[in-house]
Amino acid sequence: MSNSKIVSNDDLRGDKDSPDGSQAACSASDVKTGMTKNKPSFCHNSKKVSRETSDVEVDEPDANPRKEPGILRNISKRLSKRLSLTSTKNKTVNVSDENTVNNLKVDIKEQEEKCNSVENQDAKCSTENTKLPLSVMEINQLISQNLLLEANENINKLEEELFNEREPEKDEKYHQEYIKKVRDFNLLCDKLAEKITSIVSNSFTVAQQDSRILCVALKVVELQEAADKKWEERMNPPTTNCFRRPRKWNDLWKETVCKSVQERIATVRLLTKQQDAKWLALHLEQLQQTILEDLKIVKDFIQKCYPENYKVFSMYVECYHSDVSSHLERIQQNHLECNELYSFLNWVLHTYQRDLA
Repeated sequence: MSNSKIVSNDDLRGDKDSPDGSQAACSASDVKTGMTKNKPSFCHNSKKVSRETSDVEVDEPDANPRKEPGILRNISKRLSKRLSLTSTKNKTVNVSDENTVNNLKVDIKEQEEKCNSVENQDAKCSTENTKLPLSVMEINQLISQNLLLEANENINKLEEELFNEREPEKDEKYHQEYIKKVRDFNLLCDKLAEKITSIVSNSFTVAQQDSRILCVALKVVELQEAADKKWEERMNPPTTNCFRRPRKWNDLWKETVCKSVQERIATVRLLTKQQDAKWLALHLEQLQQTILEDLKIVKDFIQKCYPENYKVFSMYVECYHSDVSSHLERIQQNHLECNELYSFLNWVLHTYQRDLA
């Protein structure tokens, strides 16, 4: 019995010495049953474990026991978990650091690529500005393909090149070559003007099918107007006019718009008295319908292709007023009868003034 008491006292001291109060080497059941005599003594080892756990080190038992006590096993598991969590955190930090470095490298590489692309674009632009114009045949092909801005740019370059050469005074052979170059150049300008005129005159169709072409044509007109002003400032007073400047393509555009309206009015069917007794009423009705439909196209499609300063809708209305007036005067010269004259005046005063004026 004295032995059992001694063991229990050691156990109690072991509990007090333990930092967390859970490291009892001998259980209460062992004390009661007095089995400590047959078991290897873990009491002193438990003290050592409890004192050294603050340094996160665990001394393994001196002897290899047949069965490890449950409390010691729990301590080992907890410590191993802490150590594994610490290593996992370190690995996570390392991985995140590596990812950050990699991301920085990618960002730096992207910035370098952007800088290189900008430098390449600048170099390309400077090269394009200094390169020679295309040949006459190549420019003509650009016009046929509706690449009007590129064609206009090359025409301007060619004009500048010819202007810098100037017409020679003494060398007859060179003089003939120069005249030929200027003639080819003017033919290119005429070709481009014809293309612009064709697009503008077909605005009612083009604006609905591919408005981009109409927008490009108007841009070329603006560029030519700017070139005219530059030319006048440069050639004041003018010394030569072999390049036919100023070209005044803005005036050409206005003439083309008015001409296209005339063609639209001319398409309205006009019967004779012999063909139909109500020829005049039918014609005026169709004329009204054509004008309304055309102005709706101008408002919904054509107007969107023009800058606001053009006031294109007002200009089309002006052209229609002018052409309808001329058209009605021609009809009036047909010696209208009384009923026809009444229909005519009624349409002008009520229908036209109400819907179209």
